[in-house]
Amino acid sequence: MNLEKLKDSARKFEQKEDWRRAIEVYLRAIQQIETGADTSPDLSLYNRVGDLYLKTNDTTAAVRSYERAVDLYADQGFFNNAIALCGKILRVNPGRTQTYLKLAQLHARKNVVIEAKRNLIEFLERMNALGQLDQAFGSVKEFADQFSGSQEIRMMLVELLRATSREDEAREQLEKLAGQIESRGERAAAPRPEPSSARPADATPEQRLRPAPQMAGLVFLDTGRPAGGAARARWRARPCHRGAGRRSAGESAPDRARRASPRPARSRDHRRAGARDHRRWRYQ
Repeated sequence: MNLEKLKDSARKFEQKEDWRRAIEVYLRAIQQIETGADTSPDLSLYNRVGDLYLKTNDTTAAVRSYERAVDLYADQGFFNNAIALCGKILRVNPGRTQTYLKLAQLHARKNVVIEAKRNLIEFLERMNALGQLDQAFGSVKEFADQFSGSQEIRMMLVELLRATSREDEAREQLEKLAGQIESRGERAAAPRPEPSSARPADATPEQRLRPAPQMAGLVFLDTGRPAGGAARARWRARPCHRGAGRRSAGESAPDRARRASPRPARSRDHRRAGARDHRRWRYQ
């Protein structure tokens, strides 16, 4: 019997409120999906089976069916559907602590770091209440390794470790983060490390990730010219008095020396005579 006929048969049992017979038929349809016999699987069947299990007061089986649907939706990229089903699981079984970790993973895959952090904190608090905090942090570390491309998630784990006074483990995570940044060569996108001359050889991970001090608002273009004080000193070294640095074609060294030397005050007649001499020399 093909998938559509199985679904029709299951619906008939639902109309008769024969929930168990309906579940049996739906499970046969799901078996076809799991074996790959159907090229376009209907993932909503898992949700429907879970709802029918609730009608028979079998909460454990219902949650198991919902969780299977969450995994399949997430594998196909339907993160919103998976998140909605996680909410349904928590309504059915509020003590399902692992669901909060699953929600954190789903939100991280959607790059919603704030929601991922909120669910991770909820997961850690509930695990701590159960006396399983060490196990919880082990799961969170695996979670951070799974999303190693996200610096925000790694730093979020560092903050959570520090909040519980796990400084050594936090330092270990910072080391991983620094190593990932250096191996990917993403120094331009990540906080720029300080120059080696400004850091001790045994710099801590926090120092390696600390932004480098920048010059006060100065940006230099790489034009091949020296920047800063050297360029300004060269500019100041240029003569700036009127007439300095000019040179006419054919001007002799004595003339240049005479023109550059201070001139004594002269009378008006002397100035006129000098002007006539200058014009004669200019047009020779």
